[in-house]
Amino acid sequence: MALRESSDLIVIADTSGAIVYANRQAEQIGLAPDQVLAERLAASSSSHEAISAGLAEMERLGTPIEIHAGFEQRRIMLRLAPVVDGHAHRRGTLIVGRDVTDLEQRVEELATRNAEQGRLIDLVATLETPSVTVAEGVLLAPIVGVLDSRRAQALTARLLRDVYGRYTRLVILDVSGVPVVDPAVAQSLIDTARALRLLGCQVVVSGISAMVALSLVQQGIVLGDLAVANSPQEALARA
Repeated sequence: MALRESSDLIVIADTSGAIVYANRQAEQIGLAPDQVLAERLAASSSSHEAISAGLAEMERLGTPIEIHAGFEQRRIMLRLAPVVDGHAHRRGTLIVGRDVTDLEQRVEELATRNAEQGRLIDLVATLETPSVTVAEGVLLAPIVGVLDSRRAQALTARLLRDVYGRYTRLVILDVSGVPVVDPAVAQSLIDTARALRLLGCQVVVSGISAMVALSLVQQGIVLGDLAVANSPQEALARA
């Protein structure tokens, strides 16, 4: 009874390849007793070479065989194993199949969603900190929101590409839209400035509010030799 109602397809064929047992799942795709297994599989499978080689060869290869069942084009993977008696004499072949259609569809859907998510992340990363040319050789990069490690790395990488591609001599990092400048954010700004200087580009940080300035002092955060300006306009006027 358990084999009969199993969710897996189960078929037993004798040594001549004739089906002697097929459970309910097997019958639903047209496998039934008294049929010749290889002929029935060949009618619904894309694995013609493996099937034409015979059941013994399919067992030796150990490769799952894909068959299509019914009008829905279900994909069922079959595995074969010998049936032997107590004296190790072969008495037939056991075939176990599993419908992988839904699983493969879910895998494909997940891969599609992951790809779409990756594209959205790239798009957001590009839009969240754009760099705008405000004068010849000068880029303005307004930063809005929390600057975490991921954003900091993306910001540095993007500015390095932009500076190299646009022959930029000055980058203005405007942090007026950053609510908190803690030690991690300050270090990110310093690291970005150092990386840009390696390309011969100067960096000015603008938009540090009075509250942020007081917080920096209270936390003992030192921006080092990082140039600052009250606003992007002031930074541009110095250029």
